[in-house]
Amino acid sequence: MIVRAIQNNWLDYPWSRRSLASHATPFDVLRTEFERLLSGQNRAWGGTCCGATASSSDVDLADEGNQLKLSASLPGLSEKDLELKLTADSIVLRGERKVSVPDGYTARRRERRTYAFERSIRLPTKIDPDKAEASLANGLLTVTLPKAEAAKPRNITVRTS
Repeated sequence: MIVRAIQNNWLDYPWSRRSLASHATPFDVLRTEFERLLSGQNRAWGGTCCGATASSSDVDLADEGNQLKLSASLPGLSEKDLELKLTADSIVLRGERKVSVPDGYTARRRERRTYAFERSIRLPTKIDPDKAEASLANGLLTVTLPKAEAAKPRNITVRTS
């Protein structure tokens, strides 16, 4: 009786998804790391990429009809650490968090980092900068940006001829 051993060589079955996925080359790992770094998803390292930090990249902009609402996660920042500049078609967020040890004490462990950021966001419609309002509560910045009269949606009546 002849018994033939089955070889489990991943090259024998190149169309098999399982065999290819289990044999990633070093170049595949390197490519994945570069893609992760360049897309700004490096939060697992706690590092920065291209000047972005985890806190400076969490911004949402919503269109609510007559106004735009911008929400940004800014943990550890107070009103005095934050600066907003507003034009008719863009908003600039600038801030800095400083972590310091009180006089007479020594830091035994530091997990919170000092960081500074600046974000410029182009707005999709013209706004009225004079009516804008901003509030900061529990690390969440909320900016209400009323649209300019020319940019507000209007109802048009349809007439028959």
